Amino acid sequence: MNIVDYIDNDDYMTPFGWHEIRDPVTNAVLGVQEWVFGTEMPRLVLNEAYAQINTTPMIPTSPRS
Repeated sequence: MNIVDYIDNDDYMTPFGWHEIRDPVTNAVLGVQEWVFGTEMPRLVLNEAYAQINTTPMIPTSPRS
């Protein structure tokens, strides 16, 4: 599945139903029981981040006369 998502041009993970439930009499597909999803290459990878918050303390002020 990963090679399919590697060569396609979209950004969606490709689902692939690999285990079908079949009717034993007619051999018709009744549904898919198990799914496999490929992975896409992310557009941006962050391996490090920095955040800082600066706050100033409240200074009490007195009214001027």
